Amino acid sequence: MSENNEVDAVVPRWFIVASWIALAWNVLGLMAFAAQMAADPQGLPVEQQAYYANIPLWATLGFAAAVIAGTGGCVGLIVRRRWATILFVVSLLGLLVQLTHGFLIADGLEVFGAVGLIMPLLTTVVAVALLWLARQAGTRGWLAG
Repeated sequence: MSENNEVDAVVPRWFIVASWIALAWNVLGLMAFAAQMAADPQGLPVEQQAYYANIPLWATLGFAAAVIAGTGGCVGLIVRRRWATILFVVSLLGLLVQLTHGFLIADGLEVFGAVGLIMPLLTTVVAVALLWLARQAGTRGWLAG
Protein backbone atom coordinates (compact mmCIF):
# COMPACT_ATOMS: atom_id res chain seq x y z
CA MET A 1 0.00 0.00 0.00
CA SER A 2 1.10 3.50 -0.63
CA GLU A 3 1.72 5.95 2.18
CA ASN A 4 -1.47 7.96 1.65
CA ASN A 5 -3.53 4.88 2.59
CA GLU A 6 -4.81 4.33 -0.95
CA VAL A 7 -5.46 0.86 -2.26
CA ASP A 8 -2.79 -0.33 -4.69
CA ALA A 9 -4.35 -3.70 -5.62
CA VAL A 10 -6.36 -4.06 -8.81
CA VAL A 11 -9.95 -4.82 -7.92
CA PRO A 12 -11.80 -7.25 -10.19
CA ARG A 13 -14.86 -5.92 -11.99
CA TRP A 14 -17.07 -8.59 -10.41
CA PHE A 15 -16.28 -7.17 -6.97
CA ILE A 16 -17.46 -3.71 -7.99
CA VAL A 17 -20.62 -5.13 -9.59
CA ALA A 18 -21.30 -7.31 -6.54
CA SER A 19 -20.83 -4.32 -4.24
CA TRP A 20 -23.41 -2.28 -6.16
CA ILE A 21 -25.87 -5.19 -6.24
CA ALA A 22 -25.39 -5.64 -2.50
CA LEU A 23 -26.08 -1.93 -2.00
CA ALA A 24 -29.34 -2.28 -3.95
CA TRP A 25 -30.27 -5.29 -1.78
CA ASN A 26 -29.62 -3.31 1.40
CA VAL A 27 -31.53 -0.28 0.14
CA LEU A 28 -34.48 -2.66 -0.32
CA GLY A 29 -33.92 -3.67 3.31
CA LEU A 30 -34.06 -0.02 4.35
CA MET A 31 -37.32 0.32 2.45
CA ALA A 32 -38.71 -2.79 4.17
CA PHE A 33 -37.76 -1.32 7.55
CA ALA A 34 -39.41 2.01 6.71
CA ALA A 35 -42.51 0.17 5.49
CA GLN A 36 -42.72 -1.85 8.70
CA MET A 37 -42.38 1.31 10.79
CA ALA A 38 -45.10 3.09 8.82
CA ALA A 39 -47.44 0.12 8.37
CA ASP A 40 -50.86 -0.15 9.93
CA PRO A 41 -51.25 -3.86 10.71
CA GLN A 42 -55.06 -3.58 10.85
CA GLY A 43 -55.40 -4.98 7.33
CA LEU A 44 -53.45 -8.12 8.20
CA PRO A 45 -54.80 -11.43 9.52
CA VAL A 46 -55.41 -11.37 13.28
CA GLU A 47 -52.36 -13.46 14.22
CA GLN A 48 -50.09 -11.21 12.13
CA GLN A 49 -51.63 -8.11 13.73
CA ALA A 50 -50.67 -9.44 17.15
CA TYR A 51 -47.19 -10.37 15.91
CA TYR A 52 -46.45 -6.87 14.59
CA ALA A 53 -48.14 -5.10 17.52
CA ASN A 54 -45.89 -6.92 19.99
CA ILE A 55 -42.45 -6.42 18.44
CA PRO A 56 -40.25 -5.10 21.27
CA LEU A 57 -37.98 -2.10 20.85
CA TRP A 58 -34.84 -4.24 21.02
CA ALA A 59 -35.99 -6.32 18.02
CA THR A 60 -36.84 -3.16 16.09
CA LEU A 61 -33.40 -1.78 16.91
CA GLY A 62 -31.88 -5.05 15.69
CA PHE A 63 -33.70 -4.66 12.38
CA ALA A 64 -32.56 -1.03 12.13
CA ALA A 65 -28.95 -1.96 12.91
CA ALA A 66 -29.04 -4.77 10.34
CA VAL A 67 -30.23 -2.63 7.44
CA ILE A 68 -28.40 0.60 8.29
CA ALA A 69 -25.07 -1.10 8.98
CA GLY A 70 -25.51 -3.39 5.97
CA THR A 71 -26.12 -0.40 3.72
CA GLY A 72 -23.12 1.39 5.20
CA GLY A 73 -21.00 -1.73 4.72
CA CYS A 74 -21.92 -1.82 1.04
CA VAL A 75 -20.95 1.83 0.68
CA GLY A 76 -17.68 0.88 2.38
CA LEU A 77 -17.09 -1.83 -0.22
CA ILE A 78 -17.83 0.59 -3.05
CA VAL A 79 -15.38 3.19 -1.70
CA ARG A 80 -13.01 0.34 -0.77
CA ARG A 81 -12.61 0.89 2.97
CA ARG A 82 -11.79 -1.68 5.65
CA TRP A 83 -14.48 -0.37 8.00
CA ALA A 84 -17.00 -2.14 5.75
CA THR A 85 -16.12 -5.37 7.57
CA ILE A 86 -17.05 -3.91 10.96
CA LEU A 87 -20.36 -2.67 9.60
CA PHE A 88 -21.15 -6.12 8.20
CA VAL A 89 -20.46 -7.65 11.62
CA VAL A 90 -22.89 -5.13 13.17
CA SER A 91 -25.41 -5.89 10.43
CA LEU A 92 -25.21 -9.64 11.02
CA LEU A 93 -25.54 -9.19 14.78
CA GLY A 94 -28.57 -6.92 14.27
CA LEU A 95 -30.13 -9.52 12.00
CA LEU A 96 -29.55 -12.24 14.62
CA VAL A 97 -31.23 -10.05 17.25
CA GLN A 98 -34.20 -9.50 14.95
CA LEU A 99 -34.47 -13.20 14.12
CA THR A 100 -34.16 -14.19 17.78
CA HIS A 101 -37.35 -12.30 18.46
CA GLY A 102 -39.09 -13.29 15.26
CA PHE A 103 -38.54 -17.03 15.45
CA LEU A 104 -37.46 -17.96 18.97
CA ILE A 105 -39.66 -15.64 21.01
CA ALA A 106 -42.62 -14.59 18.85
CA ASP A 107 -42.85 -17.94 17.01
CA GLY A 108 -42.89 -16.40 13.56
CA LEU A 109 -42.89 -19.86 12.01
CA GLU A 110 -46.34 -20.52 13.46
CA VAL A 111 -47.61 -17.08 12.42
CA PHE A 112 -46.23 -17.03 8.85
CA GLY A 113 -45.72 -20.73 8.12
CA ALA A 114 -42.76 -22.28 6.33
CA VAL A 115 -42.96 -19.62 3.60
CA GLY A 116 -42.06 -17.11 6.32
CA LEU A 117 -38.60 -18.70 6.52
CA ILE A 118 -37.61 -17.79 2.96
CA MET A 119 -36.66 -14.14 3.49
CA PRO A 120 -34.97 -14.65 6.87
CA LEU A 121 -32.86 -17.49 5.46
CA LEU A 122 -32.02 -15.55 2.30
CA THR A 123 -31.18 -12.46 4.32
CA THR A 124 -28.93 -14.47 6.62
CA VAL A 125 -27.10 -16.06 3.69
CA VAL A 126 -26.57 -12.63 2.10
CA ALA A 127 -25.38 -11.10 5.40
CA VAL A 128 -22.85 -13.90 5.94
CA ALA A 129 -21.73 -13.68 2.29
CA LEU A 130 -21.18 -9.91 2.54
CA LEU A 131 -19.13 -10.30 5.71
CA TRP A 132 -17.07 -13.00 3.98
CA LEU A 133 -16.65 -10.80 0.89
CA ALA A 134 -15.47 -7.84 2.97
CA ARG A 135 -12.97 -10.02 4.84
CA GLN A 136 -11.67 -11.49 1.58
CA ALA A 137 -11.41 -8.02 0.03
CA GLY A 138 -9.41 -6.85 3.03
CA THR A 139 -7.10 -9.86 2.82
CA ARG A 140 -6.54 -9.33 -0.90
CA GLY A 141 -5.66 -5.66 -0.43
CA TRP A 142 -8.77 -4.33 -2.18
CA LEU A 143 -9.73 -2.18 0.83
CA ALA A 144 -7.82 0.73 2.34
CA GLY A 145 -7.58 1.52 6.03
